[in-house]
Amino acid sequence: MMNISVAFSPCPNDVFIFYRFIENKLGVQIEFEPHIHDISDLNIFARQKKFDVTKLSFPAWFRVKSNYTLLKRGAAIGFGCGPLVVAKKNIKTSSGKLRIAIPGIDTTAEALFRLWHRTEIEPIIVSYDCVADKVISGEADMGILIHEERFLFKEMGLIKIIDLGEWWEEETGLPVPLAGIFADKKFSKETIEKIEDTILHSLESAKSSPKAVMKIAKKYSVSIDEKILKLHIETFVTGESFEISSSGLAAIEKLGELMQARGLLK
Repeated sequence: MMNISVAFSPCPNDVFIFYRFIENKLGVQIEFEPHIHDISDLNIFARQKKFDVTKLSFPAWFRVKSNYTLLKRGAAIGFGCGPLVVAKKNIKTSSGKLRIAIPGIDTTAEALFRLWHRTEIEPIIVSYDCVADKVISGEADMGILIHEERFLFKEMGLIKIIDLGEWWEEETGLPVPLAGIFADKKFSKETIEKIEDTILHSLESAKSSPKAVMKIAKKYSVSIDEKILKLHIETFVTGESFEISSSGLAAIEKLGELMQARGLLK
């Protein structure tokens, strides 16, 4: 039996997408071995080809395209789901070299911020669940919130400077390309299709098992508030998660073009 390692993040939308993988209830002739890591770590691991199938931010994939191919299932692409830039008070974005808390290396959050904010910054790279703390403590002037954190900033006493998703949508007219699922190019077309079919089966199963999914999501999430977890899943699990559309593919291509033009893929 073929053994395939599958890596994804602990965020609620990934728990939803890979529900059956976590539960080890797939019923296929492939042994899938799940691994759960922060998206920033997954982006770094991909440079080492650590996992056979892995979630990656699209900017990270642009750097490892020779090794990984994009799957049509499991993507986080959509409207109204972009990263939020927050601060403790209104800040002039042109006021000097700002300290920015960024949720990981090669994330779409970082890429969108750098496309929007064209002056030099002092990046503070932290895990996504530490971004707000850096802003609250005064160690960072602004922070970029993703995952569950983007729904909680008001409760933390922070204000929104800009929704980078809205900015992207206005600039391009395309959905926000956050992350996708990728497979090692060593696999045959037939194996790739089996992997994609298994992800689709897991998605469909999660859709009909909301209570079971919620129980697992609470285990891995920084928030155990069911309303927040449900909102997160509804926001990030879209039609693009079931199959990437032509507009989704165009958004991915556009992000790569803009990053290349700005010298962000050196």
